[in-house]
Amino acid sequence: MGEIKEPKGPIKPPVKETPPVVPSAEKSVEEKRAEKIRQAAEEVYEEFIKKDLDQKFDRLTKGTTLAPEEAQIFRQKFINDRETIVNEVADSIADGIEKGRRIFDLQEIQEHAHDLIWAKMLDPVYDKQRVPGEKVDLFGPSVHPATGENDTTPSKAIAFHTIRKADNYDQLGPELKTEKSRDECIKKLARELIDQFTVHGMGRGDTFQLRSDLDGRTCLMLFEKAGFTVKKENVEYVEQGQTTKKESSWVADTSNRHGFVVEGLGKILITDHHNDELSGPDSSATKLLYDGLNKFGLLEKLNKKEKEILDGYVNFVTKEDNKDYTDDEIKSIFGDYTHNLYGLQRYLNDAQLYKIFEEHIGKQGKHFDPYKPLAEDYLKDLEYSESGKKLTFAEAKKKAETSLRMSNEGIALLEKEGFTVDTGNAHLGKILIDVGRDDKGIRKNRVGMKFAAARAKDYGVYIEWSPDTGYFSVQTAKQMGFQTMQGKNVRGKYLLKADGEETLVTLRQILAGLTGDPNYQIDESLKKALEKDLKARETKRKKERAEFKPTAEQENTIDRFLKHVETHREKLLALLKEEGTEAEYSERDREMYFKSLIADLYKEYLSGRHNFPEEEKEERMMQEYIQEKFLKNKK
Repeated sequence: MGEIKEPKGPIKPPVKETPPVVPSAEKSVEEKRAEKIRQAAEEVYEEFIKKDLDQKFDRLTKGTTLAPEEAQIFRQKFINDRETIVNEVADSIADGIEKGRRIFDLQEIQEHAHDLIWAKMLDPVYDKQRVPGEKVDLFGPSVHPATGENDTTPSKAIAFHTIRKADNYDQLGPELKTEKSRDECIKKLARELIDQFTVHGMGRGDTFQLRSDLDGRTCLMLFEKAGFTVKKENVEYVEQGQTTKKESSWVADTSNRHGFVVEGLGKILITDHHNDELSGPDSSATKLLYDGLNKFGLLEKLNKKEKEILDGYVNFVTKEDNKDYTDDEIKSIFGDYTHNLYGLQRYLNDAQLYKIFEEHIGKQGKHFDPYKPLAEDYLKDLEYSESGKKLTFAEAKKKAETSLRMSNEGIALLEKEGFTVDTGNAHLGKILIDVGRDDKGIRKNRVGMKFAAARAKDYGVYIEWSPDTGYFSVQTAKQMGFQTMQGKNVRGKYLLKADGEETLVTLRQILAGLTGDPNYQIDESLKKALEKDLKARETKRKKERAEFKPTAEQENTIDRFLKHVETHREKLLALLKEEGTEAEYSERDREMYFKSLIADLYKEYLSGRHNFPEEEKEERMMQEYIQEKFLKNKK
């Protein structure tokens, strides 16, 4: 074997081959948007730390009994949890945009991020509120109310709201020392101090009315029966889903929360049942409020018979609010429509309606069924009215008969034209599609009594379909089990997308979800019926547009108005260019944005002013004319 020679010079490591540089893939629009949302959340958080944090924590130690040292601990925890908070805020906003609840607008994203961060700051604070000499579990809410994930117990919430209504803790007096005297003291104070109430009105925007539905009105009645002073001038009406513009109020049947919830460190108390996840088809604000007032002892003056009457009335209101009837109830309702409370309640005021329960439960007890026919001689003695005009029973009965007849005729016509689908399964059954009708330029349902009338004809699903107005709804007798990218799903049986923004969901997608077949295709008969209806609508709309012509004075105002819109357009495009996000917005995105902007600005600057219309049909025509003129000028 030959001699092994030592290598000369230092040993060199093997040369590593440099891997080829692979250009990174272009980020998708979704990834870019996620980065923008995350960046916005970070910027808002940092701005909050600099400008808001100390001021807000300082405020928490004034007017409350939260100790400064406790506030300091929460403050530091809020700072330490930066990454978690930013991630949760960004994820929440992104989820809202993905599900169609929000649009990708940076200013709106920043405003929403600020609200979420403010709520995150309050998370631990709600668990630590306390009063002198007592523990948190006496009066403070048990969870952060903004999440709606868990109910605050009614007794805690009412007591906490009462104490926060007090000008100072001296009002509470020495009676708080024992449990029995404390309860009586808080009840007495509640009746004295709680005098501001909020319920939802009817309609939105220009059509908003200062009146509530049966559930909201019954809540006000319950406040009175509990001993509160309910003055007309102290009742606030807000749009459904809002809470209150007051500093302090008891809000009922509006907010999108569930159960008893406190906000504003107890200044605002909410009793509601409009939470997507927690509120079931057997809930109502009336029922929750009734149970809460009972538990707190505020209905203690009612005797056994009075409570039995109220039990029956609350169950009726809950049933009516959810329209969650059994098959037998539906048959009874429409079989005796002109002689039961379902058919006649719209012509009876609340006092008359409650009187019926008093008289019949007084005689029949819990066996009274409001959906069974009432004796005609009894019905003749009741007081009826419609829009302030008094009616006899015969007149109210005739109106009820007309409503029933027109709804049945509407169903028959939809069936004849082919607007029905059989899902082929026993769970949901047959589907009726109501494409509506034109009534002097305003869309109205062909089936005036909607889903209830459809159910009486053995339909398990009722769809209101009006893509030209941006509206659709789906109602089912049983859980529908699916969600669309647009629309709010209420308790799994009612999917609603309001007027306004363009409808992106297709009828085929809705039917695919209902049938459980992702590959579902609309059959030829329904397709022809939809095409015929759409063609008729377009022909009518074209004729209206051709005949529509603003006056010379209106044209001059429109030109000045569009200059204002152009200013908004230039600012938006400059912002997109500065951020380098121009490519993320298609022409269609921008067109939709400017149509929406024009509609908003029209409401603000023109509606009902300068001889511009505010009635629904004329306003729609004018807005469309302005939108088309603006977009035409930009091409």
